[in-house]
Amino acid sequence: MKLSDSTNNLLIKGVVVVFLIIVLTLILLAASNYPVQWRDQVNKERFRNLEVFAQAIEYFKLDHVGELFLIPSDPALISNQTGCIFSCPSLGTDISCFNLQRELVPNYMNKILQDPLLTSDADSGYFISHFDGVLTLGACHKFFKDQIILKRDL
Repeated sequence: MKLSDSTNNLLIKGVVVVFLIIVLTLILLAASNYPVQWRDQVNKERFRNLEVFAQAIEYFKLDHVGELFLIPSDPALISNQTGCIFSCPSLGTDISCFNLQRELVPNYMNKILQDPLLTSDADSGYFISHFDGVLTLGACHKFFKDQIILKRDL
C-alpha cells in the first residue's frame, strides 16, 4: 500500500516537529542544570586551593626539620601583604591579613592562590589559623551557602 504525497509530507512534518521538541527539551534541561554544575565546580576549585595551601605548608615544615613559621592562632586572611583588614563573612567578622607569600612563594607555590570569584590582589578569599597542632584553612565567602573548611594535623 502506497501512501499519498500529502500523507507522506504530513508524516515527515510530524517527525520533524517531534524531533525539534525533543532537542529543545534537552537544551532547556541542560541550561537549567548549568548553574548547579557551575557552583559545584567553583566550590571544588576552592577546596582544591585549600589543599594546595595545606600541602605547601606541610612541605615547608618537612624542609625545615619540623619547624614552622608562626601562623596566627586566630583566623587571618591569607594575603600577599600585612597590615590590611578584610571582611570574612563565613566567620562573621573582619580579619587581619597574614602574608603567606613571603614564606611559600616561590619555593612551595608559584603564587598565592585566590578564590575564583574574587579579583583583589591582597584578598585571597581564604583564611588560615593554627591552634593546638591543628592547621585550619577555609574560604571566607559562602557564595553558595556552603562553608568550606579544611583541617589538618601538623
